[in-house]
Amino acid sequence: LKRMDYSHIKGGGQWEYISSSTISSGTAAVDFTTLSTDYEDFLFTLQNIHQADDGVRIYGRVFTGTGGSQAVVTSGNYGYAIEAMTTGHSTEGTNSVDHMRFSYNNGAASAESYCAEIFLYNPHGTTFEKLFRINGVGLSASNATESHDIASKYDQGTAVTGVRFYSQTGNLDSGKISLFGRKNS
Repeated sequence: LKRMDYSHIKGGGQWEYISSSTISSGTAAVDFTTLSTDYEDFLFTLQNIHQADDGVRIYGRVFTGTGGSQAVVTSGNYGYAIEAMTTGHSTEGTNSVDHMRFSYNNGAASAESYCAEIFLYNPHGTTFEKLFRINGVGLSASNATESHDIASKYDQGTAVTGVRFYSQTGNLDSGKISLFGRKNS
């Protein structure tokens, strides 16, 4: 029987940690502006995001370009579809707007927050529109537990080099957003 080195058989994690941002009171936006081409897909985790205003959503936009020409896209090239479940059921969606939606209506009481996993698929490609898949849970403005299933898009075939997170109104007050990458195979 031959001896085998553990390094040849150990499993690796699917996602590799890249960076995180801890939010402090009065944060207008959280930007991740380096989506390395070493990774094929990206995962953002939102942990206990608290917003200053009650009953508002977390929005998102993308960055395109590189180096000195990188800029956030504010035009009407976004769309989203939301299914929010609580004591009732809400759906909404639209295209040709100036933002993506990463949450439904979040509460802002001291113990209310929002948590989510946001997947961004193939941001470096230049053929297809960029798709985001959001699975979230939080507390509404009436302190009801909500589950959010959201699809958002940037409707261009342009490579995406970053993502911005911000509050529909007011600021982000606390929480943590982490970025993970899935290595190219």
